[in-house]
Amino acid sequence: MQLWEGNLRLPQNFFQQFVEQLQGQVQGNRQATETLQQQGQRQQQAFETLASESANAYSDFLNSALSFYQQTLQQATQVAQSNLQTAGQITQQGTQAASQAAE
Repeated sequence: MQLWEGNLRLPQNFFQQFVEQLQGQVQGNRQATETLQQQGQRQQQAFETLASESANAYSDFLNSALSFYQQTLQQATQVAQSNLQTAGQITQQGTQAASQAAE
């Protein structure tokens, strides 16, 4: 009877070890899948942050360039107005001087 029980236990042990190995592999695959999923989520978040920061930096750059040109235009307008006032004053003074010289 013992030989028969031993012969029966051998396939049972083999099958049990096979099942345990498969369960271990399944668990390992699950963990690897979860790790890959987490890494994918982190990469997606990093990409979204990078894209957002890049867009913000580009927008800031364009805004600063526009602001610079607006300030330059305002300064040029002020200089031109000042020059026109000075030219008007010089013209008026020249007209007065010519009038006085004619008298």
